[in-house]
Amino acid sequence: MDKFENLENTEPISIQAKTAINNLQNSFFLSANLLTNEEVIKLSEILKKSVIEIEAFEITFNSCDQDCFKAFNFLDKINKTFIINGPIDNNGIKNLFTNQAKVKFRELTLTKTKISFDGLNVLQLFLLSNGCITALDISENGLNDVDGDMIVNILKATSSLTEIWLKRNKFSKIGVVKILDALKGQICIEYIDLSFQSEDCTDLIERYRQENDMINIDYFNETD
Repeated sequence: MDKFENLENTEPISIQAKTAINNLQNSFFLSANLLTNEEVIKLSEILKKSVIEIEAFEITFNSCDQDCFKAFNFLDKINKTFIINGPIDNNGIKNLFTNQAKVKFRELTLTKTKISFDGLNVLQLFLLSNGCITALDISENGLNDVDGDMIVNILKATSSLTEIWLKRNKFSKIGVVKILDALKGQICIEYIDLSFQSEDCTDLIERYRQENDMINIDYFNETD
């Protein structure tokens, strides 16, 4: 059955966007190669009005207009996983996560973005107001030691997170030490991935593993 039969008062969108919904059932994968910004905005409007249950929503951009993220007002309909892969920047993060309704998804991934300290601050406020999120992946974002200070704040302030992926960023040993120190006394975090940073941190990670065997730490470097 065409899922658009249950949608009321919606304007037609392109065949590409319609096909994306009908073919992918309850898990939506959208790509900038498939949809334009205008189609993404229209699709967002339709999903907000629809009765469709969204198990996972993944959107990949090669480039995007940061204002299009203001249209993502359907996050409260996602049951499990929300993934953005592509160059959303701090302004886009603000447009996306500010003034959102309470969400219920448990896994949040932001990879290969242009997020930095200010965007991480917005993300922290979003996490604090949505305690259902237990897994956060912010790998491959070029985060540095200054950004790591906000990661420390997130780890200290957010009690819901149990898993966090930080691999392939640009933390030095100093940044990695700050993050590891923030985990001391943590009773919530069970898993962290710090693989492939700007410096080899093998010795640091091994020493920390010996001091705290309650947290599973994944770490690989380029020579492994």
